[in-house]
Amino acid sequence: MRKQFPWIGITIVLLLLFSVISAAEISSQELIKRHVAARGGSDKWHKVTSLSIEGTQTTFSTPHPFNILRKRPNLYRLEQTMLRQPVVEVYDGKSAWWINGLMGNTWPLAAPPVFAKRIAREAEFMTPLLDEPGNGQKVELAGREPFEGHDAYRLKVTRKDGLEETWYLDPKTYLEVARISKTVDFGEEMEERSYFSDWKPVGGLILPHRVDVEYGTRNMILEVGRVTINAPIDDAAFVQPKPEGMTFLEPIVGEWTLKIETRQHPRAPWEANMATSVITPLVDSGLLEERIEYQESGLPAKIVRSWSFDQFRKVYRITQTDNYSFMMNLLEGTVTDGKLTAGNAKSGTTVGPPPDAVWNRLLVHDVGAGGFAAEWESSRDEGKTWNTDVKYTYSRK
Repeated sequence: MRKQFPWIGITIVLLLLFSVISAAEISSQELIKRHVAARGGSDKWHKVTSLSIEGTQTTFSTPHPFNILRKRPNLYRLEQTMLRQPVVEVYDGKSAWWINGLMGNTWPLAAPPVFAKRIAREAEFMTPLLDEPGNGQKVELAGREPFEGHDAYRLKVTRKDGLEETWYLDPKTYLEVARISKTVDFGEEMEERSYFSDWKPVGGLILPHRVDVEYGTRNMILEVGRVTINAPIDDAAFVQPKPEGMTFLEPIVGEWTLKIETRQHPRAPWEANMATSVITPLVDSGLLEERIEYQESGLPAKIVRSWSFDQFRKVYRITQTDNYSFMMNLLEGTVTDGKLTAGNAKSGTTVGPPPDAVWNRLLVHDVGAGGFAAEWESSRDEGKTWNTDVKYTYSRK
């Protein structure tokens, strides 16, 4: 009697055979080709120079608007709000900077390396699946298998920086289903799962209008409301701003030919000396250092100044030390009508004690690309009257 092969055995064999055939039915190159076509086609994507994306982001159960700017080749800016705090992430083509209220800074700073690496990945204008072969991304077809209850192609992606990701494509539409990657949350690296849905055509491109993101114990929902293709975007949107208050001082950075006019007393004639001034930005332009050297009455004179702005008290601070008094004079002041006036009345760094204290102040004005001017003044009656002791005229070398 012929032995009957159980139906369950046939089913298993067919399933295994189908799995082998399915995995081999398409090459990774052909799969990527179909994916690119499903996203709108290579020609249309290469005509895109910029993307502006606006929508609603829901984090911590609270919806807030978000905005993303992308510009070729890899300029990127994301603006969002989390827990009522501003969070801005920017890549300027070379480095990443951010404003992160959740981390305690509501002003622009260079992003820490672990965060900067993630921001640089997000800045890539084309996803690894849309990018041209040979551009540093490596994409391999790893099989066809169930994912989250649905059949999907699994792709192993190795990014330019060596990070490995897993992408899943729908075998019917060839659009992204999900991406499994790495992210950073408060300095801790962890797995991030992104799910793409609500695909819609925009200007010939096919774009996801909803992205659900899960990482650690958190989740985030991005719902796109409007996409503008090839909108004019100024590169200035990606440039890290100078620290608050330092924009006024930015033009004085450089090497200067300096005319210094001095007099021994208010009725004495002015004597002119020529000098060199070098003003250098330090600590990410949060501080400027000036060094002046010249001859006065045949004697070498040296002055070192620092220029900064206190963003919490909204005052400028200038320190001055010379090889005559050997004391650090601390001046504080503000800018009014384009003139910076800073004095030492409040700092206590006057020459001599009260009641014979000599107050000083520095006035800086006519600041421009080609030069600026300043006066050093003194008062011996607690600021009732002021005498001009030194006049500075800066001309850019």
